Amino acid sequence: MVNTIIIITALAMLLVLFMLTMWSVLAQEKTQAEAAWDELDKVWVKRRDTVPYLLESARIDDGRWKALKDKRTQLMSNQIERRQRLDLEEQLGNAIEAMIAVAREHEEVRHSTGFLEAEKDLRKDIPVEIDEVWRKFKASAEDYNDKLVKFPYIIAAKVFRLQII
Repeated sequence: MVNTIIIITALAMLLVLFMLTMWSVLAQEKTQAEAAWDELDKVWVKRRDTVPYLLESARIDDGRWKALKDKRTQLMSNQIERRQRLDLEEQLGNAIEAMIAVAREHEEVRHSTGFLEAEKDLRKDIPVEIDEVWRKFKASAEDYNDKLVKFPYIIAAKVFRLQII
């Protein structure tokens, strides 16, 4: 009788340790994915902060400038879900590209050093950074999400109610 209790207790302890190990691995994966998201957010904020320089250096009377400002303002809200944020960031990037193309058609803007610096940041430096950090986030999120649905991690994911990123 005592041996049975010891065996059951030992198995229960092993099960608890197993579950905690799985949870720890998943928590570490999620932390890496969240850190990559934060890094991506910093690069997006850098791009968003460069937009006013573009707008200031290329003073063109065009209704699309207002749309670019509105998109930037909308993104400055911290209450945006991740999926919506991704869509808005993509729309902002497209709006920036369109505005740079419009501004390049104006002779006085093309020779403005402020415009050229903002354009360099917004077309060359920042997009490269965004691409690098985006790949890092995507890889981290995929690793985490893959583990959530694979054995034995799926057991811990169900027990601890972990969500897909």
